[in-house]
Amino acid sequence: MNIYKQDGSRTISDASPEALTLYERLRKAQPGEEITYSELGTLIARNVQTIASGALYTARRRCENIDHIVFSVIRGRRWLEKDAK
Repeated sequence: MNIYKQDGSRTISDASPEALTLYERLRKAQPGEEITYSELGTLIARNVQTIASGALYTARRRCENIDHIVFSVIRGRRWLEKDAK
């Protein structure tokens, strides 16, 4: 059963299995920890910079909205870093 908001978008509980897998990895990160796109891609067997970029976006948004965790993209280095609180 899909639950939709009034604007027609899906609710966060409707995230894909790939997004949920990425979310679980991201929420376990320690402040200052660097997580490579390669590591995340290996978890779901897809490239998170191209075909699975939506799953990574959803996972990051879920971390922000539910857990109040923010990740920064380190340009030119191909990884995410969990911001210290």
